[in-house]
Amino acid sequence: MRFSVMACLVLSVEDVRMDERVVTTADLLDVWRDATRAAELAQRLAQVAVQVAEDAEAGVIASEEIAQLAERAAAAAAAAAASARAAAGTAKAGAEMRRSQVSNAQETEATARETETDARDQFHLTDDEAEVPA
Repeated sequence: MRFSVMACLVLSVEDVRMDERVVTTADLLDVWRDATRAAELAQRLAQVAVQVAEDAEAGVIASEEIAQLAERAAAAAAAAAASARAAAGTAKAGAEMRRSQVSNAQETEATARETETDARDQFHLTDDEAEVPA
């Protein structure tokens, strides 16, 4: 059967009382050593508990910082998306304007070609009339 150090100390002290035997210096020294070991173990456990608590606190702080960074990243991503949407809208408007300008340029070219054709025909007609002797 396993007992903790403290239980053994208590049992040892109670055994001494129950048996009403004489406690020797060696018995007291053993009890004192056991008590010292128990105190040292308790101290180490307390230090571990403090370290675990500090680590947990550091983890919480790190988690909070990560959450804040994630929130900032999400806000930046939303702003970037809005900026991209605005840029796409501007690009679309520019493309539509360029299409309109190309269409206008094509109409102007067609009109110029028609005018050129009319002028050429008129020139040839006038030239032909000038060459024909009456």
